[in-house]
Amino acid sequence: MTKLILTLLIATLTPISSFAWKAMSTSFYPIHNVYISDEHGDEASALEQAMARCKALAVNGGSCKPLARPFSAEVAVVMHGEAGLSVGYGRDSQRAMNAALGECSRLSKSCIPLTADASKEVRYAAIAFSPTAGYFAHTGASSQEDANKKVLSFCVGRTQGQCKLSNLKNMAALGTYAVAVTADGKHEYIVRNGNSEIAQNDAIRKCELELKQACAASEKFRPVFNGWNDPFTKAQWADIDAIRDAGTRNWEALLEKFKQANQSRVGSPAQSEQGTREASKPDMGPCMVTRVYRGHEADEIRSPGCF
Repeated sequence: MTKLILTLLIATLTPISSFAWKAMSTSFYPIHNVYISDEHGDEASALEQAMARCKALAVNGGSCKPLARPFSAEVAVVMHGEAGLSVGYGRDSQRAMNAALGECSRLSKSCIPLTADASKEVRYAAIAFSPTAGYFAHTGASSQEDANKKVLSFCVGRTQGQCKLSNLKNMAALGTYAVAVTADGKHEYIVRNGNSEIAQNDAIRKCELELKQACAASEKFRPVFNGWNDPFTKAQWADIDAIRDAGTRNWEALLEKFKQANQSRVGSPAQSEQGTREASKPDMGPCMVTRVYRGHEADEIRSPGCF
């Protein structure tokens, strides 16, 4: 019976994904720009942050669109061509660059890197409790099942007594786990948050709020940190940084080219005369039609100047 309960607990605690996700969004006015999320435990959260960053920072937040698919434990490279943006993925920057260039070159004659990024692999934590010896923790496991098995084995081996898993919703999340207990020691509260000091203070605060009693840091459990594993070497990160740097220079050059083109149009007599006749119409910039590609399909995006 005990084995059945533990098996059910392990199944319940095991997330569907073992990767940290990043997502990208893009704005197209006045020129293309790319916004990338932090790492998240699921695709939806990553995409939500990428879109929020675009809407907060873009010149026209209404032009923000998701860019390609979220990525995990791999490199993503974004290329810019006259037909729009293309994205390539790979286990290293060179493969990702080749994939993005191949996609871009199908429809554009001029393709330049715009940005690159990579994400990490999730590492799982597990916490078990023994009524005779307190809490035990295992962090940095490659799966939730592995973390659960190791912490239970350690707990049982040390206490020769009953051990149970402490069920937190997401044991793959990056952060520090801390435990607070009531003064009588009969109740406890576990949280995950920031660094050890923040996590411990948060555990005490939530313990008192939830249990309506005075709480203190557990003497049997020091805060433990669970981090995510970096699948890329320093050399690979240097390659990614080099693509980012080149992308920044390329983006600045595109923006300068856009400004010069606008200045030359505004300075011409014909343009000035037309501007006088249409003074009542707000200047929404030039009409720019671009495409954002997802494989062989594309979303056509029109700038405000087209309407």
